[in-house]
Amino acid sequence: MKRIISILLAGVSSGCMLLACQSQVDEGRFDPTAEGAGDPPEVGQVSEPVSIAAPSQASLPAVVEEGDCAERHGQTLDACDWVNSVDAVVYGTVADLRFVDAPLVGAGSSPGEVVEVSECDTVDPALVIALDVAEVLSGTAPKRVEVQIGARELSSWSPRPIPDRDGSVKWLETSGGKFTGTLSVGQRLGLALHSAGASGSWALLGEPLFEVDGHQAVHFQERVECTEPAPNGALSDLSGLRSTARSCAGKATAAANARQTRARAVNGPRSLGTKAATAAWCMQAPKDKAPGECDTGLDCPGGSVCQSGTCVAKRKPDVQRSAAPVRPR
Repeated sequence: MKRIISILLAGVSSGCMLLACQSQVDEGRFDPTAEGAGDPPEVGQVSEPVSIAAPSQASLPAVVEEGDCAERHGQTLDACDWVNSVDAVVYGTVADLRFVDAPLVGAGSSPGEVVEVSECDTVDPALVIALDVAEVLSGTAPKRVEVQIGARELSSWSPRPIPDRDGSVKWLETSGGKFTGTLSVGQRLGLALHSAGASGSWALLGEPLFEVDGHQAVHFQERVECTEPAPNGALSDLSGLRSTARSCAGKATAAANARQTRARAVNGPRSLGTKAATAAWCMQAPKDKAPGECDTGLDCPGGSVCQSGTCVAKRKPDVQRSAAPVRPR
């Protein structure tokens, strides 16, 4: 009781009431930025929560990929398959949001190839979410994780984060005002992570973000049309998510392994691996080609093909004539 009263008084003294100070209240959980905080808790270990105002269920950007789907996902995603197809599931507080332009890959005539920024007319950057980890629900993760989300993946978010003139994060509505959720520093956020290399970097690879509100209810990103649904199971509150992750640990199925392989395969060429999923896009304006120059065979006239950037005439197949039979003497 004394702790709750002290939080209320702190909110009033800072010029805000409790309902307006969600990002400033600790919820009684591990704070990795506090002095003497030490290591993050063991999987499933938390202190007693303090109830605070619940965020709207629409407080995260939606994932929208409309139109004809090349692949229709199933109606459900098993919770254990979800847990065992990622390297870690964590929950904590957003410490920073920033844009980066490396790695940088071409998005035009040579998609997926690493390019130099000098080759670009504009750069569509990747977004880094730095998260101070309050709880590791599955796998292992450090006290702070930085997950980099590439331009390709961000293009399916609505609203979509874009750089403002001062480099800060601005949110661009792309669905006529249907979705309004965003991300902000101080927000409580959950991430399902894929390791993106030995350097300790992390990728999202299309995994759904989730929030845990002051009533411990779990809200996954809204996912529309062609996207894979959020995981199904006893995940409606943090306690259920925690117990599900614990009971599923180390029980990877063929479906979980296939899902992880698919997530890594669809996010870029093998030469780049998961780097392609974290990359910024190099946007190049169309340039007039000199006669005979080409990027693909569509740039060449009939009867020719594109080879090494030049249209060349197709070779006529060699006609092999059978030798005349030798008559016996």
